[in-house]
Amino acid sequence: MTSGQLRLILILIGMIILIAIYIMGRKRPNTRQDDVIGQHDFEENLETIEEELEAHLIDDAREPQIGLDALQDEFSELDEIHMEEAAERTLYPQQEEASSHDKGGLDFANEKIVVLHIAARAPQQFSGQDILKFAKETSLEFDNSQIFRRVVERHGRKHTLFNMANMVNPGVFNPKNMSDFKTPGLTLFMTLPGPLEGLKSFNAMLDCAQRLAASLSGELLDDTRSALTNQTIDHLRDEIQLFSLRHSKIVSEGG
Repeated sequence: MTSGQLRLILILIGMIILIAIYIMGRKRPNTRQDDVIGQHDFEENLETIEEELEAHLIDDAREPQIGLDALQDEFSELDEIHMEEAAERTLYPQQEEASSHDKGGLDFANEKIVVLHIAARAPQQFSGQDILKFAKETSLEFDNSQIFRRVVERHGRKHTLFNMANMVNPGVFNPKNMSDFKTPGLTLFMTLPGPLEGLKSFNAMLDCAQRLAASLSGELLDDTRSALTNQTIDHLRDEIQLFSLRHSKIVSEGG
């Protein structure tokens, strides 16, 4: 029983007691007829209150079912969310989006995620063995997040330049089952600012995506899963350069 239901019951019980005291304390001629009328009124009031109470409890009981139906609809919609949103939730579970979704990436107050997809040509799928072979040839490392990453060393430490994930939610790979693994696509994504200047990082990821598409005979797509055109690439570079300038300004003002 919820706190709202308990509060409602206590209020109604108080009303019943007040009505009973009022009826029993009324000064009437002490006749059997008056006693019968008073008792009848009291019973009618009591029945009305009980009916109202029952109606409220039935309504309250229906609310969880309505909420469950709504949640089921939400879960159905989650299956259609793009990989970049899954990557966002995985990497930044408590980071709220601070601005609109720019073409090619997700902009936050001081961060930008750039996403590219490589899709298999239907009805084909990419095999786990081919993915492992490409990862080895291009120095993509498998990390604890169960995705691949390209790393660079700076000041004796490894930093992630960009990542390669499964395009299908939740975006991870099972290294123990790659021989039987198949997927309709892969996703490359990077977070800016990164260990290198923004355009250099993007060019490295773009080169990897183009080589991956050629190696697996896949299609190179943008973050909306439309064909990646030269115009889109130019737009991405402009967005990254603009973000880098804006971020540099924020850092300089903060310093």
